Amino acid sequence: MEEPSEFEEYHELETDLYDYLTREDFEEALTAYSSRTCVSPKHWCSIPVLEEANWTPEQIRAVSSPRWLIIRTNANRIELDICLVLIHNRERERDGGGEEEERDGQSNTRNDVFIKLDKLHRDGNVVVSITMPSPALFYSYHRYEFSNCEYYDWNYEELRDMGYESALQKVKADKKPDTIFCTQYSYEIEHKDSSFVPEWNMVCHRLVMKATVQTAVSFGKFIGAFVFGILADKYGRKMTFDLSCLIYIITGPVIAWTDSYIIMVICRIGLGVAGIGIYQAAYSILIEITPPNKRSAFGVMFNMSYPIGMILIAVIAYHIREWRLLQLYISLPSFILILHMLAMPESPRWLYYSNRRKKAWKMMRNVVSPEKRKMIDEQRISIIAEIQEKTSRYKQFKRNIRYFKYFQINMRLLLCWFIWFSTSMAYYVLSIISGHLKINSYLYTGLSGIAEGISYIIVIPMLQIIGRRGTSFILLLCSAISFSVLLVLPDIENIKMLKDIQMFVALLGRLCVSSVFVAVIIHCSELFPTVIRNVAIGSSSTCAHIGSTLAPYLVDYFIIYGWWVPNGVCGLTTFISAMFTQVFPETRHLALYDTMDEFFSRCKANPRERLSLKNSLVYTLLRKLHIVKRRTPMIVQEE
Repeated sequence: MEEPSEFEEYHELETDLYDYLTREDFEEALTAYSSRTCVSPKHWCSIPVLEEANWTPEQIRAVSSPRWLIIRTNANRIELDICLVLIHNRERERDGGGEEEERDGQSNTRNDVFIKLDKLHRDGNVVVSITMPSPALFYSYHRYEFSNCEYYDWNYEELRDMGYESALQKVKADKKPDTIFCTQYSYEIEHKDSSFVPEWNMVCHRLVMKATVQTAVSFGKFIGAFVFGILADKYGRKMTFDLSCLIYIITGPVIAWTDSYIIMVICRIGLGVAGIGIYQAAYSILIEITPPNKRSAFGVMFNMSYPIGMILIAVIAYHIREWRLLQLYISLPSFILILHMLAMPESPRWLYYSNRRKKAWKMMRNVVSPEKRKMIDEQRISIIAEIQEKTSRYKQFKRNIRYFKYFQINMRLLLCWFIWFSTSMAYYVLSIISGHLKINSYLYTGLSGIAEGISYIIVIPMLQIIGRRGTSFILLLCSAISFSVLLVLPDIENIKMLKDIQMFVALLGRLCVSSVFVAVIIHCSELFPTVIRNVAIGSSSTCAHIGSTLAPYLVDYFIIYGWWVPNGVCGLTTFISAMFTQVFPETRHLALYDTMDEFFSRCKANPRERLSLKNSLVYTLLRKLHIVKRRTPMIVQEE
């Protein structure tokens, strides 16, 4: 189909846009266009009558699909595709069309032919003003595109009988009929089974179904992080681990086999719930059986499973294009978790301090040499007699929860919540912001994987040498600086290396945020006693998933308030988080807290284990400069 000449485009714009374009029309068109651009694969309305007559997709769209005029403009340095519906019914007249109309302070007159986005603001919805730029400006910013979600209500059996050439002449000459939404779709895709989108037609007005599938796993993690955190502290790490493994083993293959959209969504929620349950329980067991000098290395090695899994799934997906078969292949390894369920021990710390001391002693005897078993048996009686009175109050889980009212517990928890939230939000913003930075998305994604791998390597010596608090502070501060630099870079124009600089800074931020994830997880697990550790990690993980859920809205929605919003918000929150880490005690080489009594007694005996501003780097420098005198801290009785 030939593209219209510049004169035809001008005449069509002059007659149609002025007569039929209202503010509501624009908002509806913009919404429809946004829906189309985020759908993959490319699609259009299916016309079975013409497809059976062996018409090509191009021929079918030429006679059936309305055309959209895309005007690309630049507002606040954000390139937007503004989609305007060209209503082809030229005989239809608008009431009062020849009179000037004032709408929200903007003038729409006969001379307002070309469209330019002068200002981007919010008044319930996106609003534009219509102005009169030069024709050269218009012709350098436009193109035509077929509609993907609507088609003309022609008599397609008549067009089929006429043949393509005659049918094309007819639709050009005749008055355009009404448009209707697609009921069936055709897809530009090599294999229809390579995506689940065509199977349930998750496009256009059904696009929310695709969004639901994508967010189901995150929603499941949001629920599982909190629920399994409580269950792990009340019923044990192994019980929650086994239950999570069972859910994971069942839901994965069911997704590959089911033909029900509802069942698929439910199973994906189950995958999220089970995945975070497995992670939290296994990580708690690992930390609670690892000596202090080995926690950093083991914690990093545990978290390296994430980038390794991402690399493996990319390799598998490259060779297996059918989505059901791919889902089945990545679900089959979950059956290995059965061996983990059989071999994974319960945390001896949790057993001992949950009044299951016989099982704890038995487990300890099984993992030591025969020479040391006699020593363990001798120590058992004296240790039990020593802490019997201490641990008796923790027989019920609800008695542990009441300790969250104390400052040293609830403030640690609140700060961990904010740090995890801001770190997760920053991580996912840096993952999806490449489109707004105008850098190569494919190259950025590949280099991000490399940066994430490096992040797990550099954090090990940092944790060992600098410590948990110093590592978190430095990495969060570097992340905040990276976001601040990205705020400055968009104002620098006509610089050839701008894109490379933007990519480097974004990757540096990605590396720092990935590293700080490992540091804050280890630090959080060491800040709380065994009896409430999983509640703390689980609730913090829930806040992290809130941050990851907010990130897409921050990039795609709130950016309309200003190009600086995503980077500004993330830079501010990561900087505040860096400051918050300074009040935490340094837990490197410290033994884990087991009971609440031990936690409070150690905080009273050693002020450096308390949450205090005196732990901060600024206070330390002021004290070394003798600006602040060293004082004996006042110990407040915690009941």
